[in-house]
Amino acid sequence: MDRENKQNKNKSQSLLQIMAEDEIKKIFIPKLKNSTKNFFYILHYFVLLKKIPSSNFFFILSKESDNVEIFLDDYGARNNQKFYYFGELVASTRWITIAISHYTHILSRIDSYNLIFEDNEKKKFISYLEKELQINISSLKIFAKEILSTGKEIDILSPYKKETELQKNEKSVKKILPPDIYQKTISDKKERIFDILMKFLETGEKFEMFMKKYDIEIEPSEEILEDFRSSFHRLQALYDTYIKNTDIEERIPILVSLRGHISINLHLFEIGRAL
Repeated sequence: MDRENKQNKNKSQSLLQIMAEDEIKKIFIPKLKNSTKNFFYILHYFVLLKKIPSSNFFFILSKESDNVEIFLDDYGARNNQKFYYFGELVASTRWITIAISHYTHILSRIDSYNLIFEDNEKKKFISYLEKELQINISSLKIFAKEILSTGKEIDILSPYKKETELQKNEKSVKKILPPDIYQKTISDKKERIFDILMKFLETGEKFEMFMKKYDIEIEPSEEILEDFRSSFHRLQALYDTYIKNTDIEERIPILVSLRGHISINLHLFEIGRAL
């Protein structure tokens, strides 16, 4: 029985083995070079860029940084002295990019949200968003330069692709199927609308109480941010399921403003969680 247990133990241990130095050079490094090829090129393109890229660019960068982070985690790079710093840089880049994506999303759609703001309040809010966006883009450029430098140090930096490839991807238009699944009449389900309105008021009241309870200078915990983010995400999902693209929404235009306020709060909490 002991011998059988020992054999089973050896089998389970064999599923996870430590790479030898020559395996790192011959197997891991080439795979890492291949996994980071697009990522390095996008960062190089971003560092040289003089203007703010499109939202699509940040989507591409977020996707590539996520792919690299997954690859590094699969090989336990966070526990390796040589690759630990590079892995942390990649993870930080992903989160900053997510925050930037939400800033650009809000700024590009703020007029369509039909927010119930005074003109001066709206201008002030947009000015604040633009300022924070610029700060985050400047921070991202610092991370990009450091990643490129670190990639060179650990010898994983591959030759860059032609610049036109990324430009072509960035300008490409994404096409989707016609959004007709919710185009239905729900006049007999007005209680759904009242339910969403009540939930919106409850969430807003909860947030107002939080702001009164805590000093605004104190950084809220990730748990609190996630709680509010989830609340507004549920509200948006409910709205899109029962109100969006319906005759009720057409007859009551202020509902579009409600959706806008829900979305703005959701994106702001996404930014808070990312940073």
